[in-house]
Formats: sequence, structure tokens, C-alpha cells
Amino acid sequence: QRVCGRGGCPTSAIASAIRAAADYPNLVAMNLSLGGASEAQSEKDAIAYAKSRNVLVIASAGNDGTGTVSCPACDPNAISVASTTWADQLASYSQYGSGLDISAPGGNCYSNTTPEGCIYSANKSGGYMWMQGTSMAAPQVTGTAGVVASVTGLRGSGLRSRLLSTADNLGDSNKFGAGRVNTYRAVTGNTLGAGQ
Repeated sequence: QRVCGRGGCPTSAIASAIRAAADYPNLVAMNLSLGGASEAQSEKDAIAYAKSRNVLVIASAGNDGTGTVSCPACDPNAISVASTTWADQLASYSQYGSGLDISAPGGNCYSNTTPEGCIYSANKSGGYMWMQGTSMAAPQVTGTAGVVASVTGLRGSGLRSRLLSTADNLGDSNKFGAGRVNTYRAVTGNTLGAGQ
């Protein structure tokens, strides 16, 4: 459900969308590729509602390059996602800080005219283009949650724990949270050996 338009992303639309998604039959996770400086009580209540329905709210940490996670990713009941580069470094634009939960590749474009280092992603016009951002990283965690749920049956806090406990630890938890998402390990519980 799209909540952002020409006038921005109204808080009431965000909260309503979270609640509507949480009520969707068999939904296990939702992606919020949006954010701002503060969290409204209505957003906090909606995320708590989603948690009560065993639905994960996965949100982008923000693209200001600052040491504060944007909101609603800042909510302790949400899973906040920072962006890494292909070299498993924190992307220069990614927000980070206390409360960060996990990271995922979000691209780090070398230029605005070539695809190197970018993520091929949907754009606002309904098409696709090469982009970078925590809005590209968060959906990778959301997709992983969906696959893990379909294979393991995990939901809610069990699914959240599985995502975080199977991430590849990259060191500084303020920059990477539990680490970079590892879809294979999250789904299978196994690790690929060298050369596989």
C-alpha cells in the first residue's frame, strides 16, 4: 500500500497502512522504505498492533549519513535496516546508531550514469532504475523474512530472532546491528562453505 505522495508521507497514512497490512491474512512482514526525524504516537501504536498480530515491521534506517536511526525504524518493535556496500562496509549515506537491528546491501553507486555498485529497484514512476539507499536494503530483509516464514513457519518474535541470529556479524553493532542479513543461513540454518 502506497502511503507517500506529492505532499510527502502523512503520519496518519503511515499508521493506517501499518494497521491495514497487519490485518492482511497470513502476512508475516511489511516493508517501510520511508522515514523522518520523529515518531508519532499513532505510528508507535500501529507498530505495537502489528507486533500483537505477529507481523514484523521492517523499516529503512535513513539516508542522511548520521548516527541516529530515522523513524519509524527507531521504534524498538520495528526492525531497523542500515545499508551496506558490496564490500560489506556501511554505505556513506546510511544512517546508523543505537537501536539499529540489522543491515543489508543497499548499493553505493559509483556514478549516476552507470549501474556499478547500485541496486536495480522500482522507482516512483512505476518502472525500474539503478538506485542506492536504505530503501533498497530494507526490502531485502523483508523478502528474507517472507522466505524464512514460508520454509520454517516462524512468525513474530521467533522470525525476528531468526533473522538477527543468522546475520553475518560485521563488527560494530551501531553501524551494522546484528550484522548483514544472510538469507541462505536464515532459511536453512546452514552456512555455505568456501567456494560454494
